[in-house]
Amino acid sequence: MKKTMICAILCVLLISVFGVGGDSSVSFRVTTSWGRFSNPIWFIGTTSQFTTFPLVWPPLVWTDSRGNIVPWYADSYEVSSDATTYTFYLPRDGRWTDGVPVTADDFKFTFELIFSKRAFEEGCHLYSWLGANKIKGAEAYFNGEAEEIIGIKVIDPYTLKIELVEPDLGFLIRLAAYPATGVQPKHVLGRLSWDEFLSSSYLKDPDVTAGPYKFVEFKREQYIILEAREDDGWPHKKPQIKTLYALPLSGFETYETMLEAKQLDIGYIRVSEMERMSKLPYLTIKPQSTLGWGLVIGVNCARVSDKRVRQAVMYALDREAIVEAMTGGLVETIDSPIFAPEWAVSPNLVHYEYDPDKARKLLAEANWDPNRELVWICTSSETSRNLAQIIQAYLADVGVKMRIEMGTYQEVVNRWQQGDFDFYPLGGGVPGLDPSIALDYLRSEPSPNLYNYSNERINELAREGVRTPDLERRQAIYWEASEILNDELPFIPVYREVIVYAVNKRVLNFDWPLSPYQLLTCNVLDWQVVDE
Repeated sequence: MKKTMICAILCVLLISVFGVGGDSSVSFRVTTSWGRFSNPIWFIGTTSQFTTFPLVWPPLVWTDSRGNIVPWYADSYEVSSDATTYTFYLPRDGRWTDGVPVTADDFKFTFELIFSKRAFEEGCHLYSWLGANKIKGAEAYFNGEAEEIIGIKVIDPYTLKIELVEPDLGFLIRLAAYPATGVQPKHVLGRLSWDEFLSSSYLKDPDVTAGPYKFVEFKREQYIILEAREDDGWPHKKPQIKTLYALPLSGFETYETMLEAKQLDIGYIRVSEMERMSKLPYLTIKPQSTLGWGLVIGVNCARVSDKRVRQAVMYALDREAIVEAMTGGLVETIDSPIFAPEWAVSPNLVHYEYDPDKARKLLAEANWDPNRELVWICTSSETSRNLAQIIQAYLADVGVKMRIEMGTYQEVVNRWQQGDFDFYPLGGGVPGLDPSIALDYLRSEPSPNLYNYSNERINELAREGVRTPDLERRQAIYWEASEILNDELPFIPVYREVIVYAVNKRVLNFDWPLSPYQLLTCNVLDWQVVDE
């Protein structure tokens, strides 16, 4: 009753204040609101950032709903045969919302802003995430030894060239998969010092942007409102939806209720609700396998350092039963964080069938202390809590104690980033887009990963895998990497992700993306609404 009342109040608020559900608007569910500031410089990978940042601060490239790399702000791009030079051609009629032309200088300014040492010190980790050390001169610039990044060149106002020190096929993939390089206005921010920038109104009210939508309002953990630009400054296809509402809703019950009440247009539901909600005539329900992890358990390898303990955890889990409980059996288990594309998955992986006796044997070999208590951190949603309790029961059966500590999304992320955990459940993302993305989570250079896992061979394979376009060679590289990860288990893989989309039929041309987190709005320019 209390939950129903909360949902009703939220629905009334959204209708009365914002008109959600109106003919010219579309509302969609995200998992949390933006991070430290309303700006892609502080990209941390939340759903709200993936789905809204590219619409306001467009990057050069993005992905379509199938995960293919496509030009976004750029008209086109070229990659040299040795994957060391990337050239982007910009439209000549693009303008900022204040009417100033968008040029290659803005993009060079943006890259140098986010790849600076000061940005890193202020919590921007894009230098590492995007592999910026591969760009000529980026390391010297980061270390304060150069005034600019010489490998980022403005050829003319509408041509930008990026030169790398070595071949890297993953560079373009990372630019597209992590829309964190959305263009920043040099004519507005370029005259500010870092201290002035951090205290500027732009970080709270970004009034000069270059995307098809402009920022209207952001209330942390409540809503994000974007409106389509009314001028001709966006140089590509114009949006047909006037207003977008990104709603950070927690708990499946909340947004299932809002979907039923027609106060949320696009969301996803529990497998257990598929049959019931399929009977609602105004919703389209569709299960979709994605490019993401359904469940991968990140292990703090500094605290659970013996791989035999991690292997014991794998044997202790009846993963097929977990898949049935969590997804209704809609997906299969996976044996490595590298689970797609199919060519990258080694056929030589240990499957780790459910075997509690073998788990106990491995724990005994590792001299496991049965009084030690491992810590699992997660949010307090019903799904997260149920999953944690399932894992807890399996581990208890083999003599491993596990304490569940729950918090808000931001509290859990903070603990994860600080290494204050033993187990951290991961899901989503697009690691299935290319195997290099999965390895990005676990390589320990140019900076340590968040799981305290370090294997020099994995680092070597991560480098080699993006240096060659030869598919046969890449296959050998990623087969070896997946076999190492399958043995050492810094991530305990359980199953790939499946999403059950629920979309109001008033929304046309929704493209059922292969990630509801990163790709949800990739075809937003095609969306339309019809009168109910």
